[in-house]
Amino acid sequence: GDQVKVVLTSGETCQSGGPATSNVITMTANPVLPVSVSIDASANPVCAGTSVTFTATPVNGGTTPGYAWFVNNAAVGTDSPTYSYIPVTGDQVKVVLTSGETCQSGGPATSNVITMTANPVLPVSVSIDASANPVPAGTLVTFTSTPMNGGSSPAYQWRVNATEITGATNNTYTYNPVNNDQVACVLSSNQACVSGNPASSNTIIMSVTPLVPADLSVTGTLGNTLCYNASNTITVAGGSTQFTVEAPNGHATFIAGSKILFEPGTHVENGSYLLGHIFSGEWCGTKEATMISRSEETNVAPMAEKSFFTVYPNPTTGMFTLEFPQEKPAGNVKVIVYSLQGEKVLNTTVSGDRKYPFTLDIFQKGCYFIRVVCDDKAGSMKIIKQ
Repeated sequence: GDQVKVVLTSGETCQSGGPATSNVITMTANPVLPVSVSIDASANPVCAGTSVTFTATPVNGGTTPGYAWFVNNAAVGTDSPTYSYIPVTGDQVKVVLTSGETCQSGGPATSNVITMTANPVLPVSVSIDASANPVPAGTLVTFTSTPMNGGSSPAYQWRVNATEITGATNNTYTYNPVNNDQVACVLSSNQACVSGNPASSNTIIMSVTPLVPADLSVTGTLGNTLCYNASNTITVAGGSTQFTVEAPNGHATFIAGSKILFEPGTHVENGSYLLGHIFSGEWCGTKEATMISRSEETNVAPMAEKSFFTVYPNPTTGMFTLEFPQEKPAGNVKVIVYSLQGEKVLNTTVSGDRKYPFTLDIFQKGCYFIRVVCDDKAGSMKIIKQ
């Protein structure tokens, strides 16, 4: 607002208009403006690999401010109020502002420094274990999950046979499984900076053995396939009762923990089968029976369809001959010898002849069973080693 003028007194002898007054200049004195700048990050801390945008907020930057960005004191970016990049932990970011104001102080101005934290990305996983497997039928089994990088409040969802179980959302799950149930768990982590979320566990396939009676008596007629269990003894027929396996579809399997008694009255029709073995860890439905076993070898009756071959000498002290008296088999001949306990002691395939020598020299004395399969025929016969 100051007004400045001058009055001139001339030294000329001949002059007019003097003293003369100049024009008036009204002064404007602009204030000196302090220049500053601050920056903010779109996120900090961040997950490793995440892009972050930094934004400058100038004070008295003028109409044409200039920006110079620095990361760890190295110049980066362009002349822009924002800068974006993917930081790593420890990076230090700042900006220098050059103001476009005429009357200013403190320029160029340096911003605050932001030190970045980039947390590592952690893999999410979960594994489960069963309190027991295999188990007898009716047993409660507890499944326990072990999470990795689940966070402070992990969420669980248990599944049985790929179906989500309502309410099964804890880190353990207890229920009564059935055979071949497939149990798994899905973990949802609430931890920041993770990968593989939600995560699926390993699958546990349950082996549930059936409830088995101590002793079992079997009578009647069987025209289909059926398996019988007993943890001690199975008695077939006996007294005034009978048990008949009918052809052509009768197939009886016996699995006993101690012995199987085939008493008088046990009949196997031509073309049907009577199979069994002593328990070796698996009950009906989980193990295929291979051959009959007997507690009293004097009562053993040969199985059906044995007439196409003979075995001699029988009894034997070790060596014996398998012979096909009618004709030489056209194809391969499969020969399997079982012990009284259902164990395979010989399993071989021969061809090209009518007679084949075998030996039981290395095996104990007792009752064995030889099963022969060839040319769409099958038969079994008892052989005694003395």
